[in-house]
Amino acid sequence: MPLCGTPRVLVVKQNMKKYIISLLILCLVLGGFYLINKKIEEKAQAKEKIQTLPNFQFLAMDSTLFTASDLPSRKTILVYFNSTCEHCQYEAGEISKNIGQFSHVNLLFVSEQNLAEIRTFAETYGLGKHENVRFLKAPDNGFYKLFGSSPIPSIFIYNADKQLINNYKGETKIELLITDDE
Repeated sequence: MPLCGTPRVLVVKQNMKKYIISLLILCLVLGGFYLINKKIEEKAQAKEKIQTLPNFQFLAMDSTLFTASDLPSRKTILVYFNSTCEHCQYEAGEISKNIGQFSHVNLLFVSEQNLAEIRTFAETYGLGKHENVRFLKAPDNGFYKLFGSSPIPSIFIYNADKQLINNYKGETKIELLITDDE
């Protein structure tokens, strides 16, 4: 007699296994949808956040804090860079060659590298000696927290009222930087 009940136990165990596997798959799918939705929401929030120049606090080359409120009220071009990036090097070279056309704007070069590397980059391209050009160090992940995910280089152009005019990702033609109107 005990053998008669054994197949039922096996069927129940098999059904329970299918139920648990189905439940796990459902949880994974729902978790995936949640993560995708969260990423989309974060991107939308970051995009909204940068419509006005974020109130940043970055370290200047003299190790003092430099904030968005320290900027003169005029067009601002913010370049997020890394000194080892060849596209960033090209961008800095082009800006340096055309520096006269940027005399009416705030030029901010921001990196998360150490101050020595940033200083060397500024000196290599002769940009640190101009009154309207600042080289700044963002804390680790500090740029990401304010501007969202940004490839290197990324360029953000703000008008005198600190409203975003344009945002470029990657190497950008100098003509676009010069001609972006307020």
